[in-house]
Amino acid sequence: MAPAPKFTPEQQESMILEAAANAIDASSLLDFTMSTIAKEAGISMGSVYKHVQTKEDVLVALATESLHFVTDRIAEILALDLSVPERLAAVLLGDHKKIYRRSFDPQLETLVMQKPLLERSSNQWRERLFAAQARIDQTFMTLLEAAIDDGELIVGDNRSEILNQLMLGNWALNVGFHHVSVQTEGVSVYHGDDAWSAPYKPTCAQVQTFKAVVNAVQWRKPLDDDGIAHACDALVEMGLR
Repeated sequence: MAPAPKFTPEQQESMILEAAANAIDASSLLDFTMSTIAKEAGISMGSVYKHVQTKEDVLVALATESLHFVTDRIAEILALDLSVPERLAAVLLGDHKKIYRRSFDPQLETLVMQKPLLERSSNQWRERLFAAQARIDQTFMTLLEAAIDDGELIVGDNRSEILNQLMLGNWALNVGFHHVSVQTEGVSVYHGDDAWSAPYKPTCAQVQTFKAVVNAVQWRKPLDDDGIAHACDALVEMGLR
């Protein structure tokens, strides 16, 4: 009888991703090698290729893991004892360096959404990445649906239209501001300009723009500067700001 495998498939996958993260930390998102991952994980190349077939798979797999980690943090923020507009603002106001698991995750998230990289990844990992993204969307949608049912968000006969408007606005500003922050991080540090650095200041243009977008729909209590301050205080207590 053949001996039982030393590690389960789930354990191997976890070992490979942890080894990949260490390899990236020691080099970069572009310069790591599959052989380094196998050596770091202490398993054979054949075992590595059973889970990830290309470097693109490795990046998409790590991004998928990161998205689940971030979604858990977002769910904690959205469960705060604040108004719904304040909770939405709190997601934007959190310090990304404390919300993400690894230091390179913000750059990784931007990188893996490039079409050429996705096309070179396997269907399995693309599907898992998109499922992780859908989980984030559902987390926000559940909050907004509950706000409507509780009368906090007033929609009249335009429930679907307003939900789509808020989901799009929230996604566009959070993702858009985040990507600009990542892309300008090096330049900002070099020039000593922290206008796009997280966490955002409550009075900065990004937060005030977000407030205007959120308040474009009717809330029982619109988002104001006091609410933004409450969100910041709650994040500090959580250790996320």
